[in-house]
Amino acid sequence: SGGFLGHGRDDQPVAYERLGACNWPRLCRQLPWEFIQKLDIVHIQRCLAAVDEDALRRGEHRGLLYIIDVQGFGWDQVQLTGARLFAKLVQGRGMFLLDMAEHILVINAPPAFQKAWSMFKCLLDKATADKVQVYGVDYLPMLLKYISEDEIPSCYGGRRCIDGDPECRQVLAPGGPIPASVRARLQAMVKKPRATGDASRKASAIHKEPTTSSCHTRRPNEALGCFGGCFTTGRLLPKRRRSGSSA
Repeated sequence: SGGFLGHGRDDQPVAYERLGACNWPRLCRQLPWEFIQKLDIVHIQRCLAAVDEDALRRGEHRGLLYIIDVQGFGWDQVQLTGARLFAKLVQGRGMFLLDMAEHILVINAPPAFQKAWSMFKCLLDKATADKVQVYGVDYLPMLLKYISEDEIPSCYGGRRCIDGDPECRQVLAPGGPIPASVRARLQAMVKKPRATGDASRKASAIHKEPTTSSCHTRRPNEALGCFGGCFTTGRLLPKRRRSGSSA
């Protein structure tokens, strides 16, 4: 859940992740760990491609500003097993993505998350943990330190809307429980043998990308991407608006 939206004051790409809505321990119970790892690797590769595209467009590489919304994180998620698995996921991400992050800003942190962070942050690599700043609902002054008000989504206290939506859900996947149909489709995709040789070339020749209209007919969570720890795959880094243009 989440995605890339806009740039910070130092022109670094800004990534949002709505971790609290995903219920990480529940996700780990619903899907085998190897599925979660494979899925996260795919999305990390897409994120890196988006960052590279943005850098080519602007002519330079910048660090990453990573914002994690943990609203909805409850005491039922304060679990050692879940914390260890999340630390493994973060370790894998660190090889590809988190080393690019200059700052990791956790917002909307309820008491349950703050307690979990104090208990389990030792499981993370120290270099990663040192980048993390945790804030409750009083996070807006901190966001404004790194991002202009025009670039912050309205749902987080800024002015940015997309097609009138303060949550910018065309770009930032809302997260939430995974529909059973999506879990079944993912498991079928992972278990399906990969085509090789002539069969692979034939499959590539007849493959067609889904049309925009077909994406719109899906349920919102399926169209936007609803797996925990993932970014939406469409419009990852929208083009920067010209000065004075509307959101």
